[in-house]
Amino acid sequence: MRINVSLSLLAFALLAGCSAKNAGPEPVASTTPPPLVEKAGLGIPEDLVHDGLEAMGYPFDKSITYDVTGFPADSSSTQTMTATFEAKGDGQNVLTFNYAGDPSTLPSESYALETDGVYGIAAGGDEISPRVKAMPATLTIGDKWPSKGSLQNGNVVMDTTVKIVGRQQVTVKAGEYDALVLIETGTIKIGGNAPTKVEGKSWYVDGIGAVKRTISQTDSTGKTSNLTMEAVSIK
Repeated sequence: MRINVSLSLLAFALLAGCSAKNAGPEPVASTTPPPLVEKAGLGIPEDLVHDGLEAMGYPFDKSITYDVTGFPADSSSTQTMTATFEAKGDGQNVLTFNYAGDPSTLPSESYALETDGVYGIAAGGDEISPRVKAMPATLTIGDKWPSKGSLQNGNVVMDTTVKIVGRQQVTVKAGEYDALVLIETGTIKIGGNAPTKVEGKSWYVDGIGAVKRTISQTDSTGKTSNLTMEAVSIK
């Protein structure tokens, strides 16, 4: 069984976890095109704008094209990400990252925006329960927090810890940037399978978002595989 998800650190790790050996059939391209992007900050209320949201790319007026290796498994793809925002009637403010890819499309990532941080609530249309913290409002080197959530009624369970490790110059195909670095370690369990160990690292640039993500996974047999996402164009 394979689940297509890519929700920041959480779902990006889940994507790698679900690409493990014997995970199931290859993903198929999405049949739903990403919605049009609204410029000028997407209309996000000012009280929801904080350092964490800026690190994730606020005002979200750019599209990012990534080279992705390891998706599909043992293959590569090109993915272009854009953002949309919706203030729902229930008071929830939802930011969604949408992808358009070739030959396969990464699924969407949805976040609830709060004054104290950004929380992952859905990946590829599947609800994450409970929601997980993707980024705190205040970015402090050394801070860490648990990231525990499940998808598809508990069929996929993730138990990791995220830590802000510092700032670092990172060079990707799109250029050189001063980035905030987050690492994530823990396990993913799919159905009745043994847990898979995951180790992830992400580089976030204020006003742009993630310019690079890497993750390594090791299954119960010791087999290791890798997934990398690197920005090649930012417009």
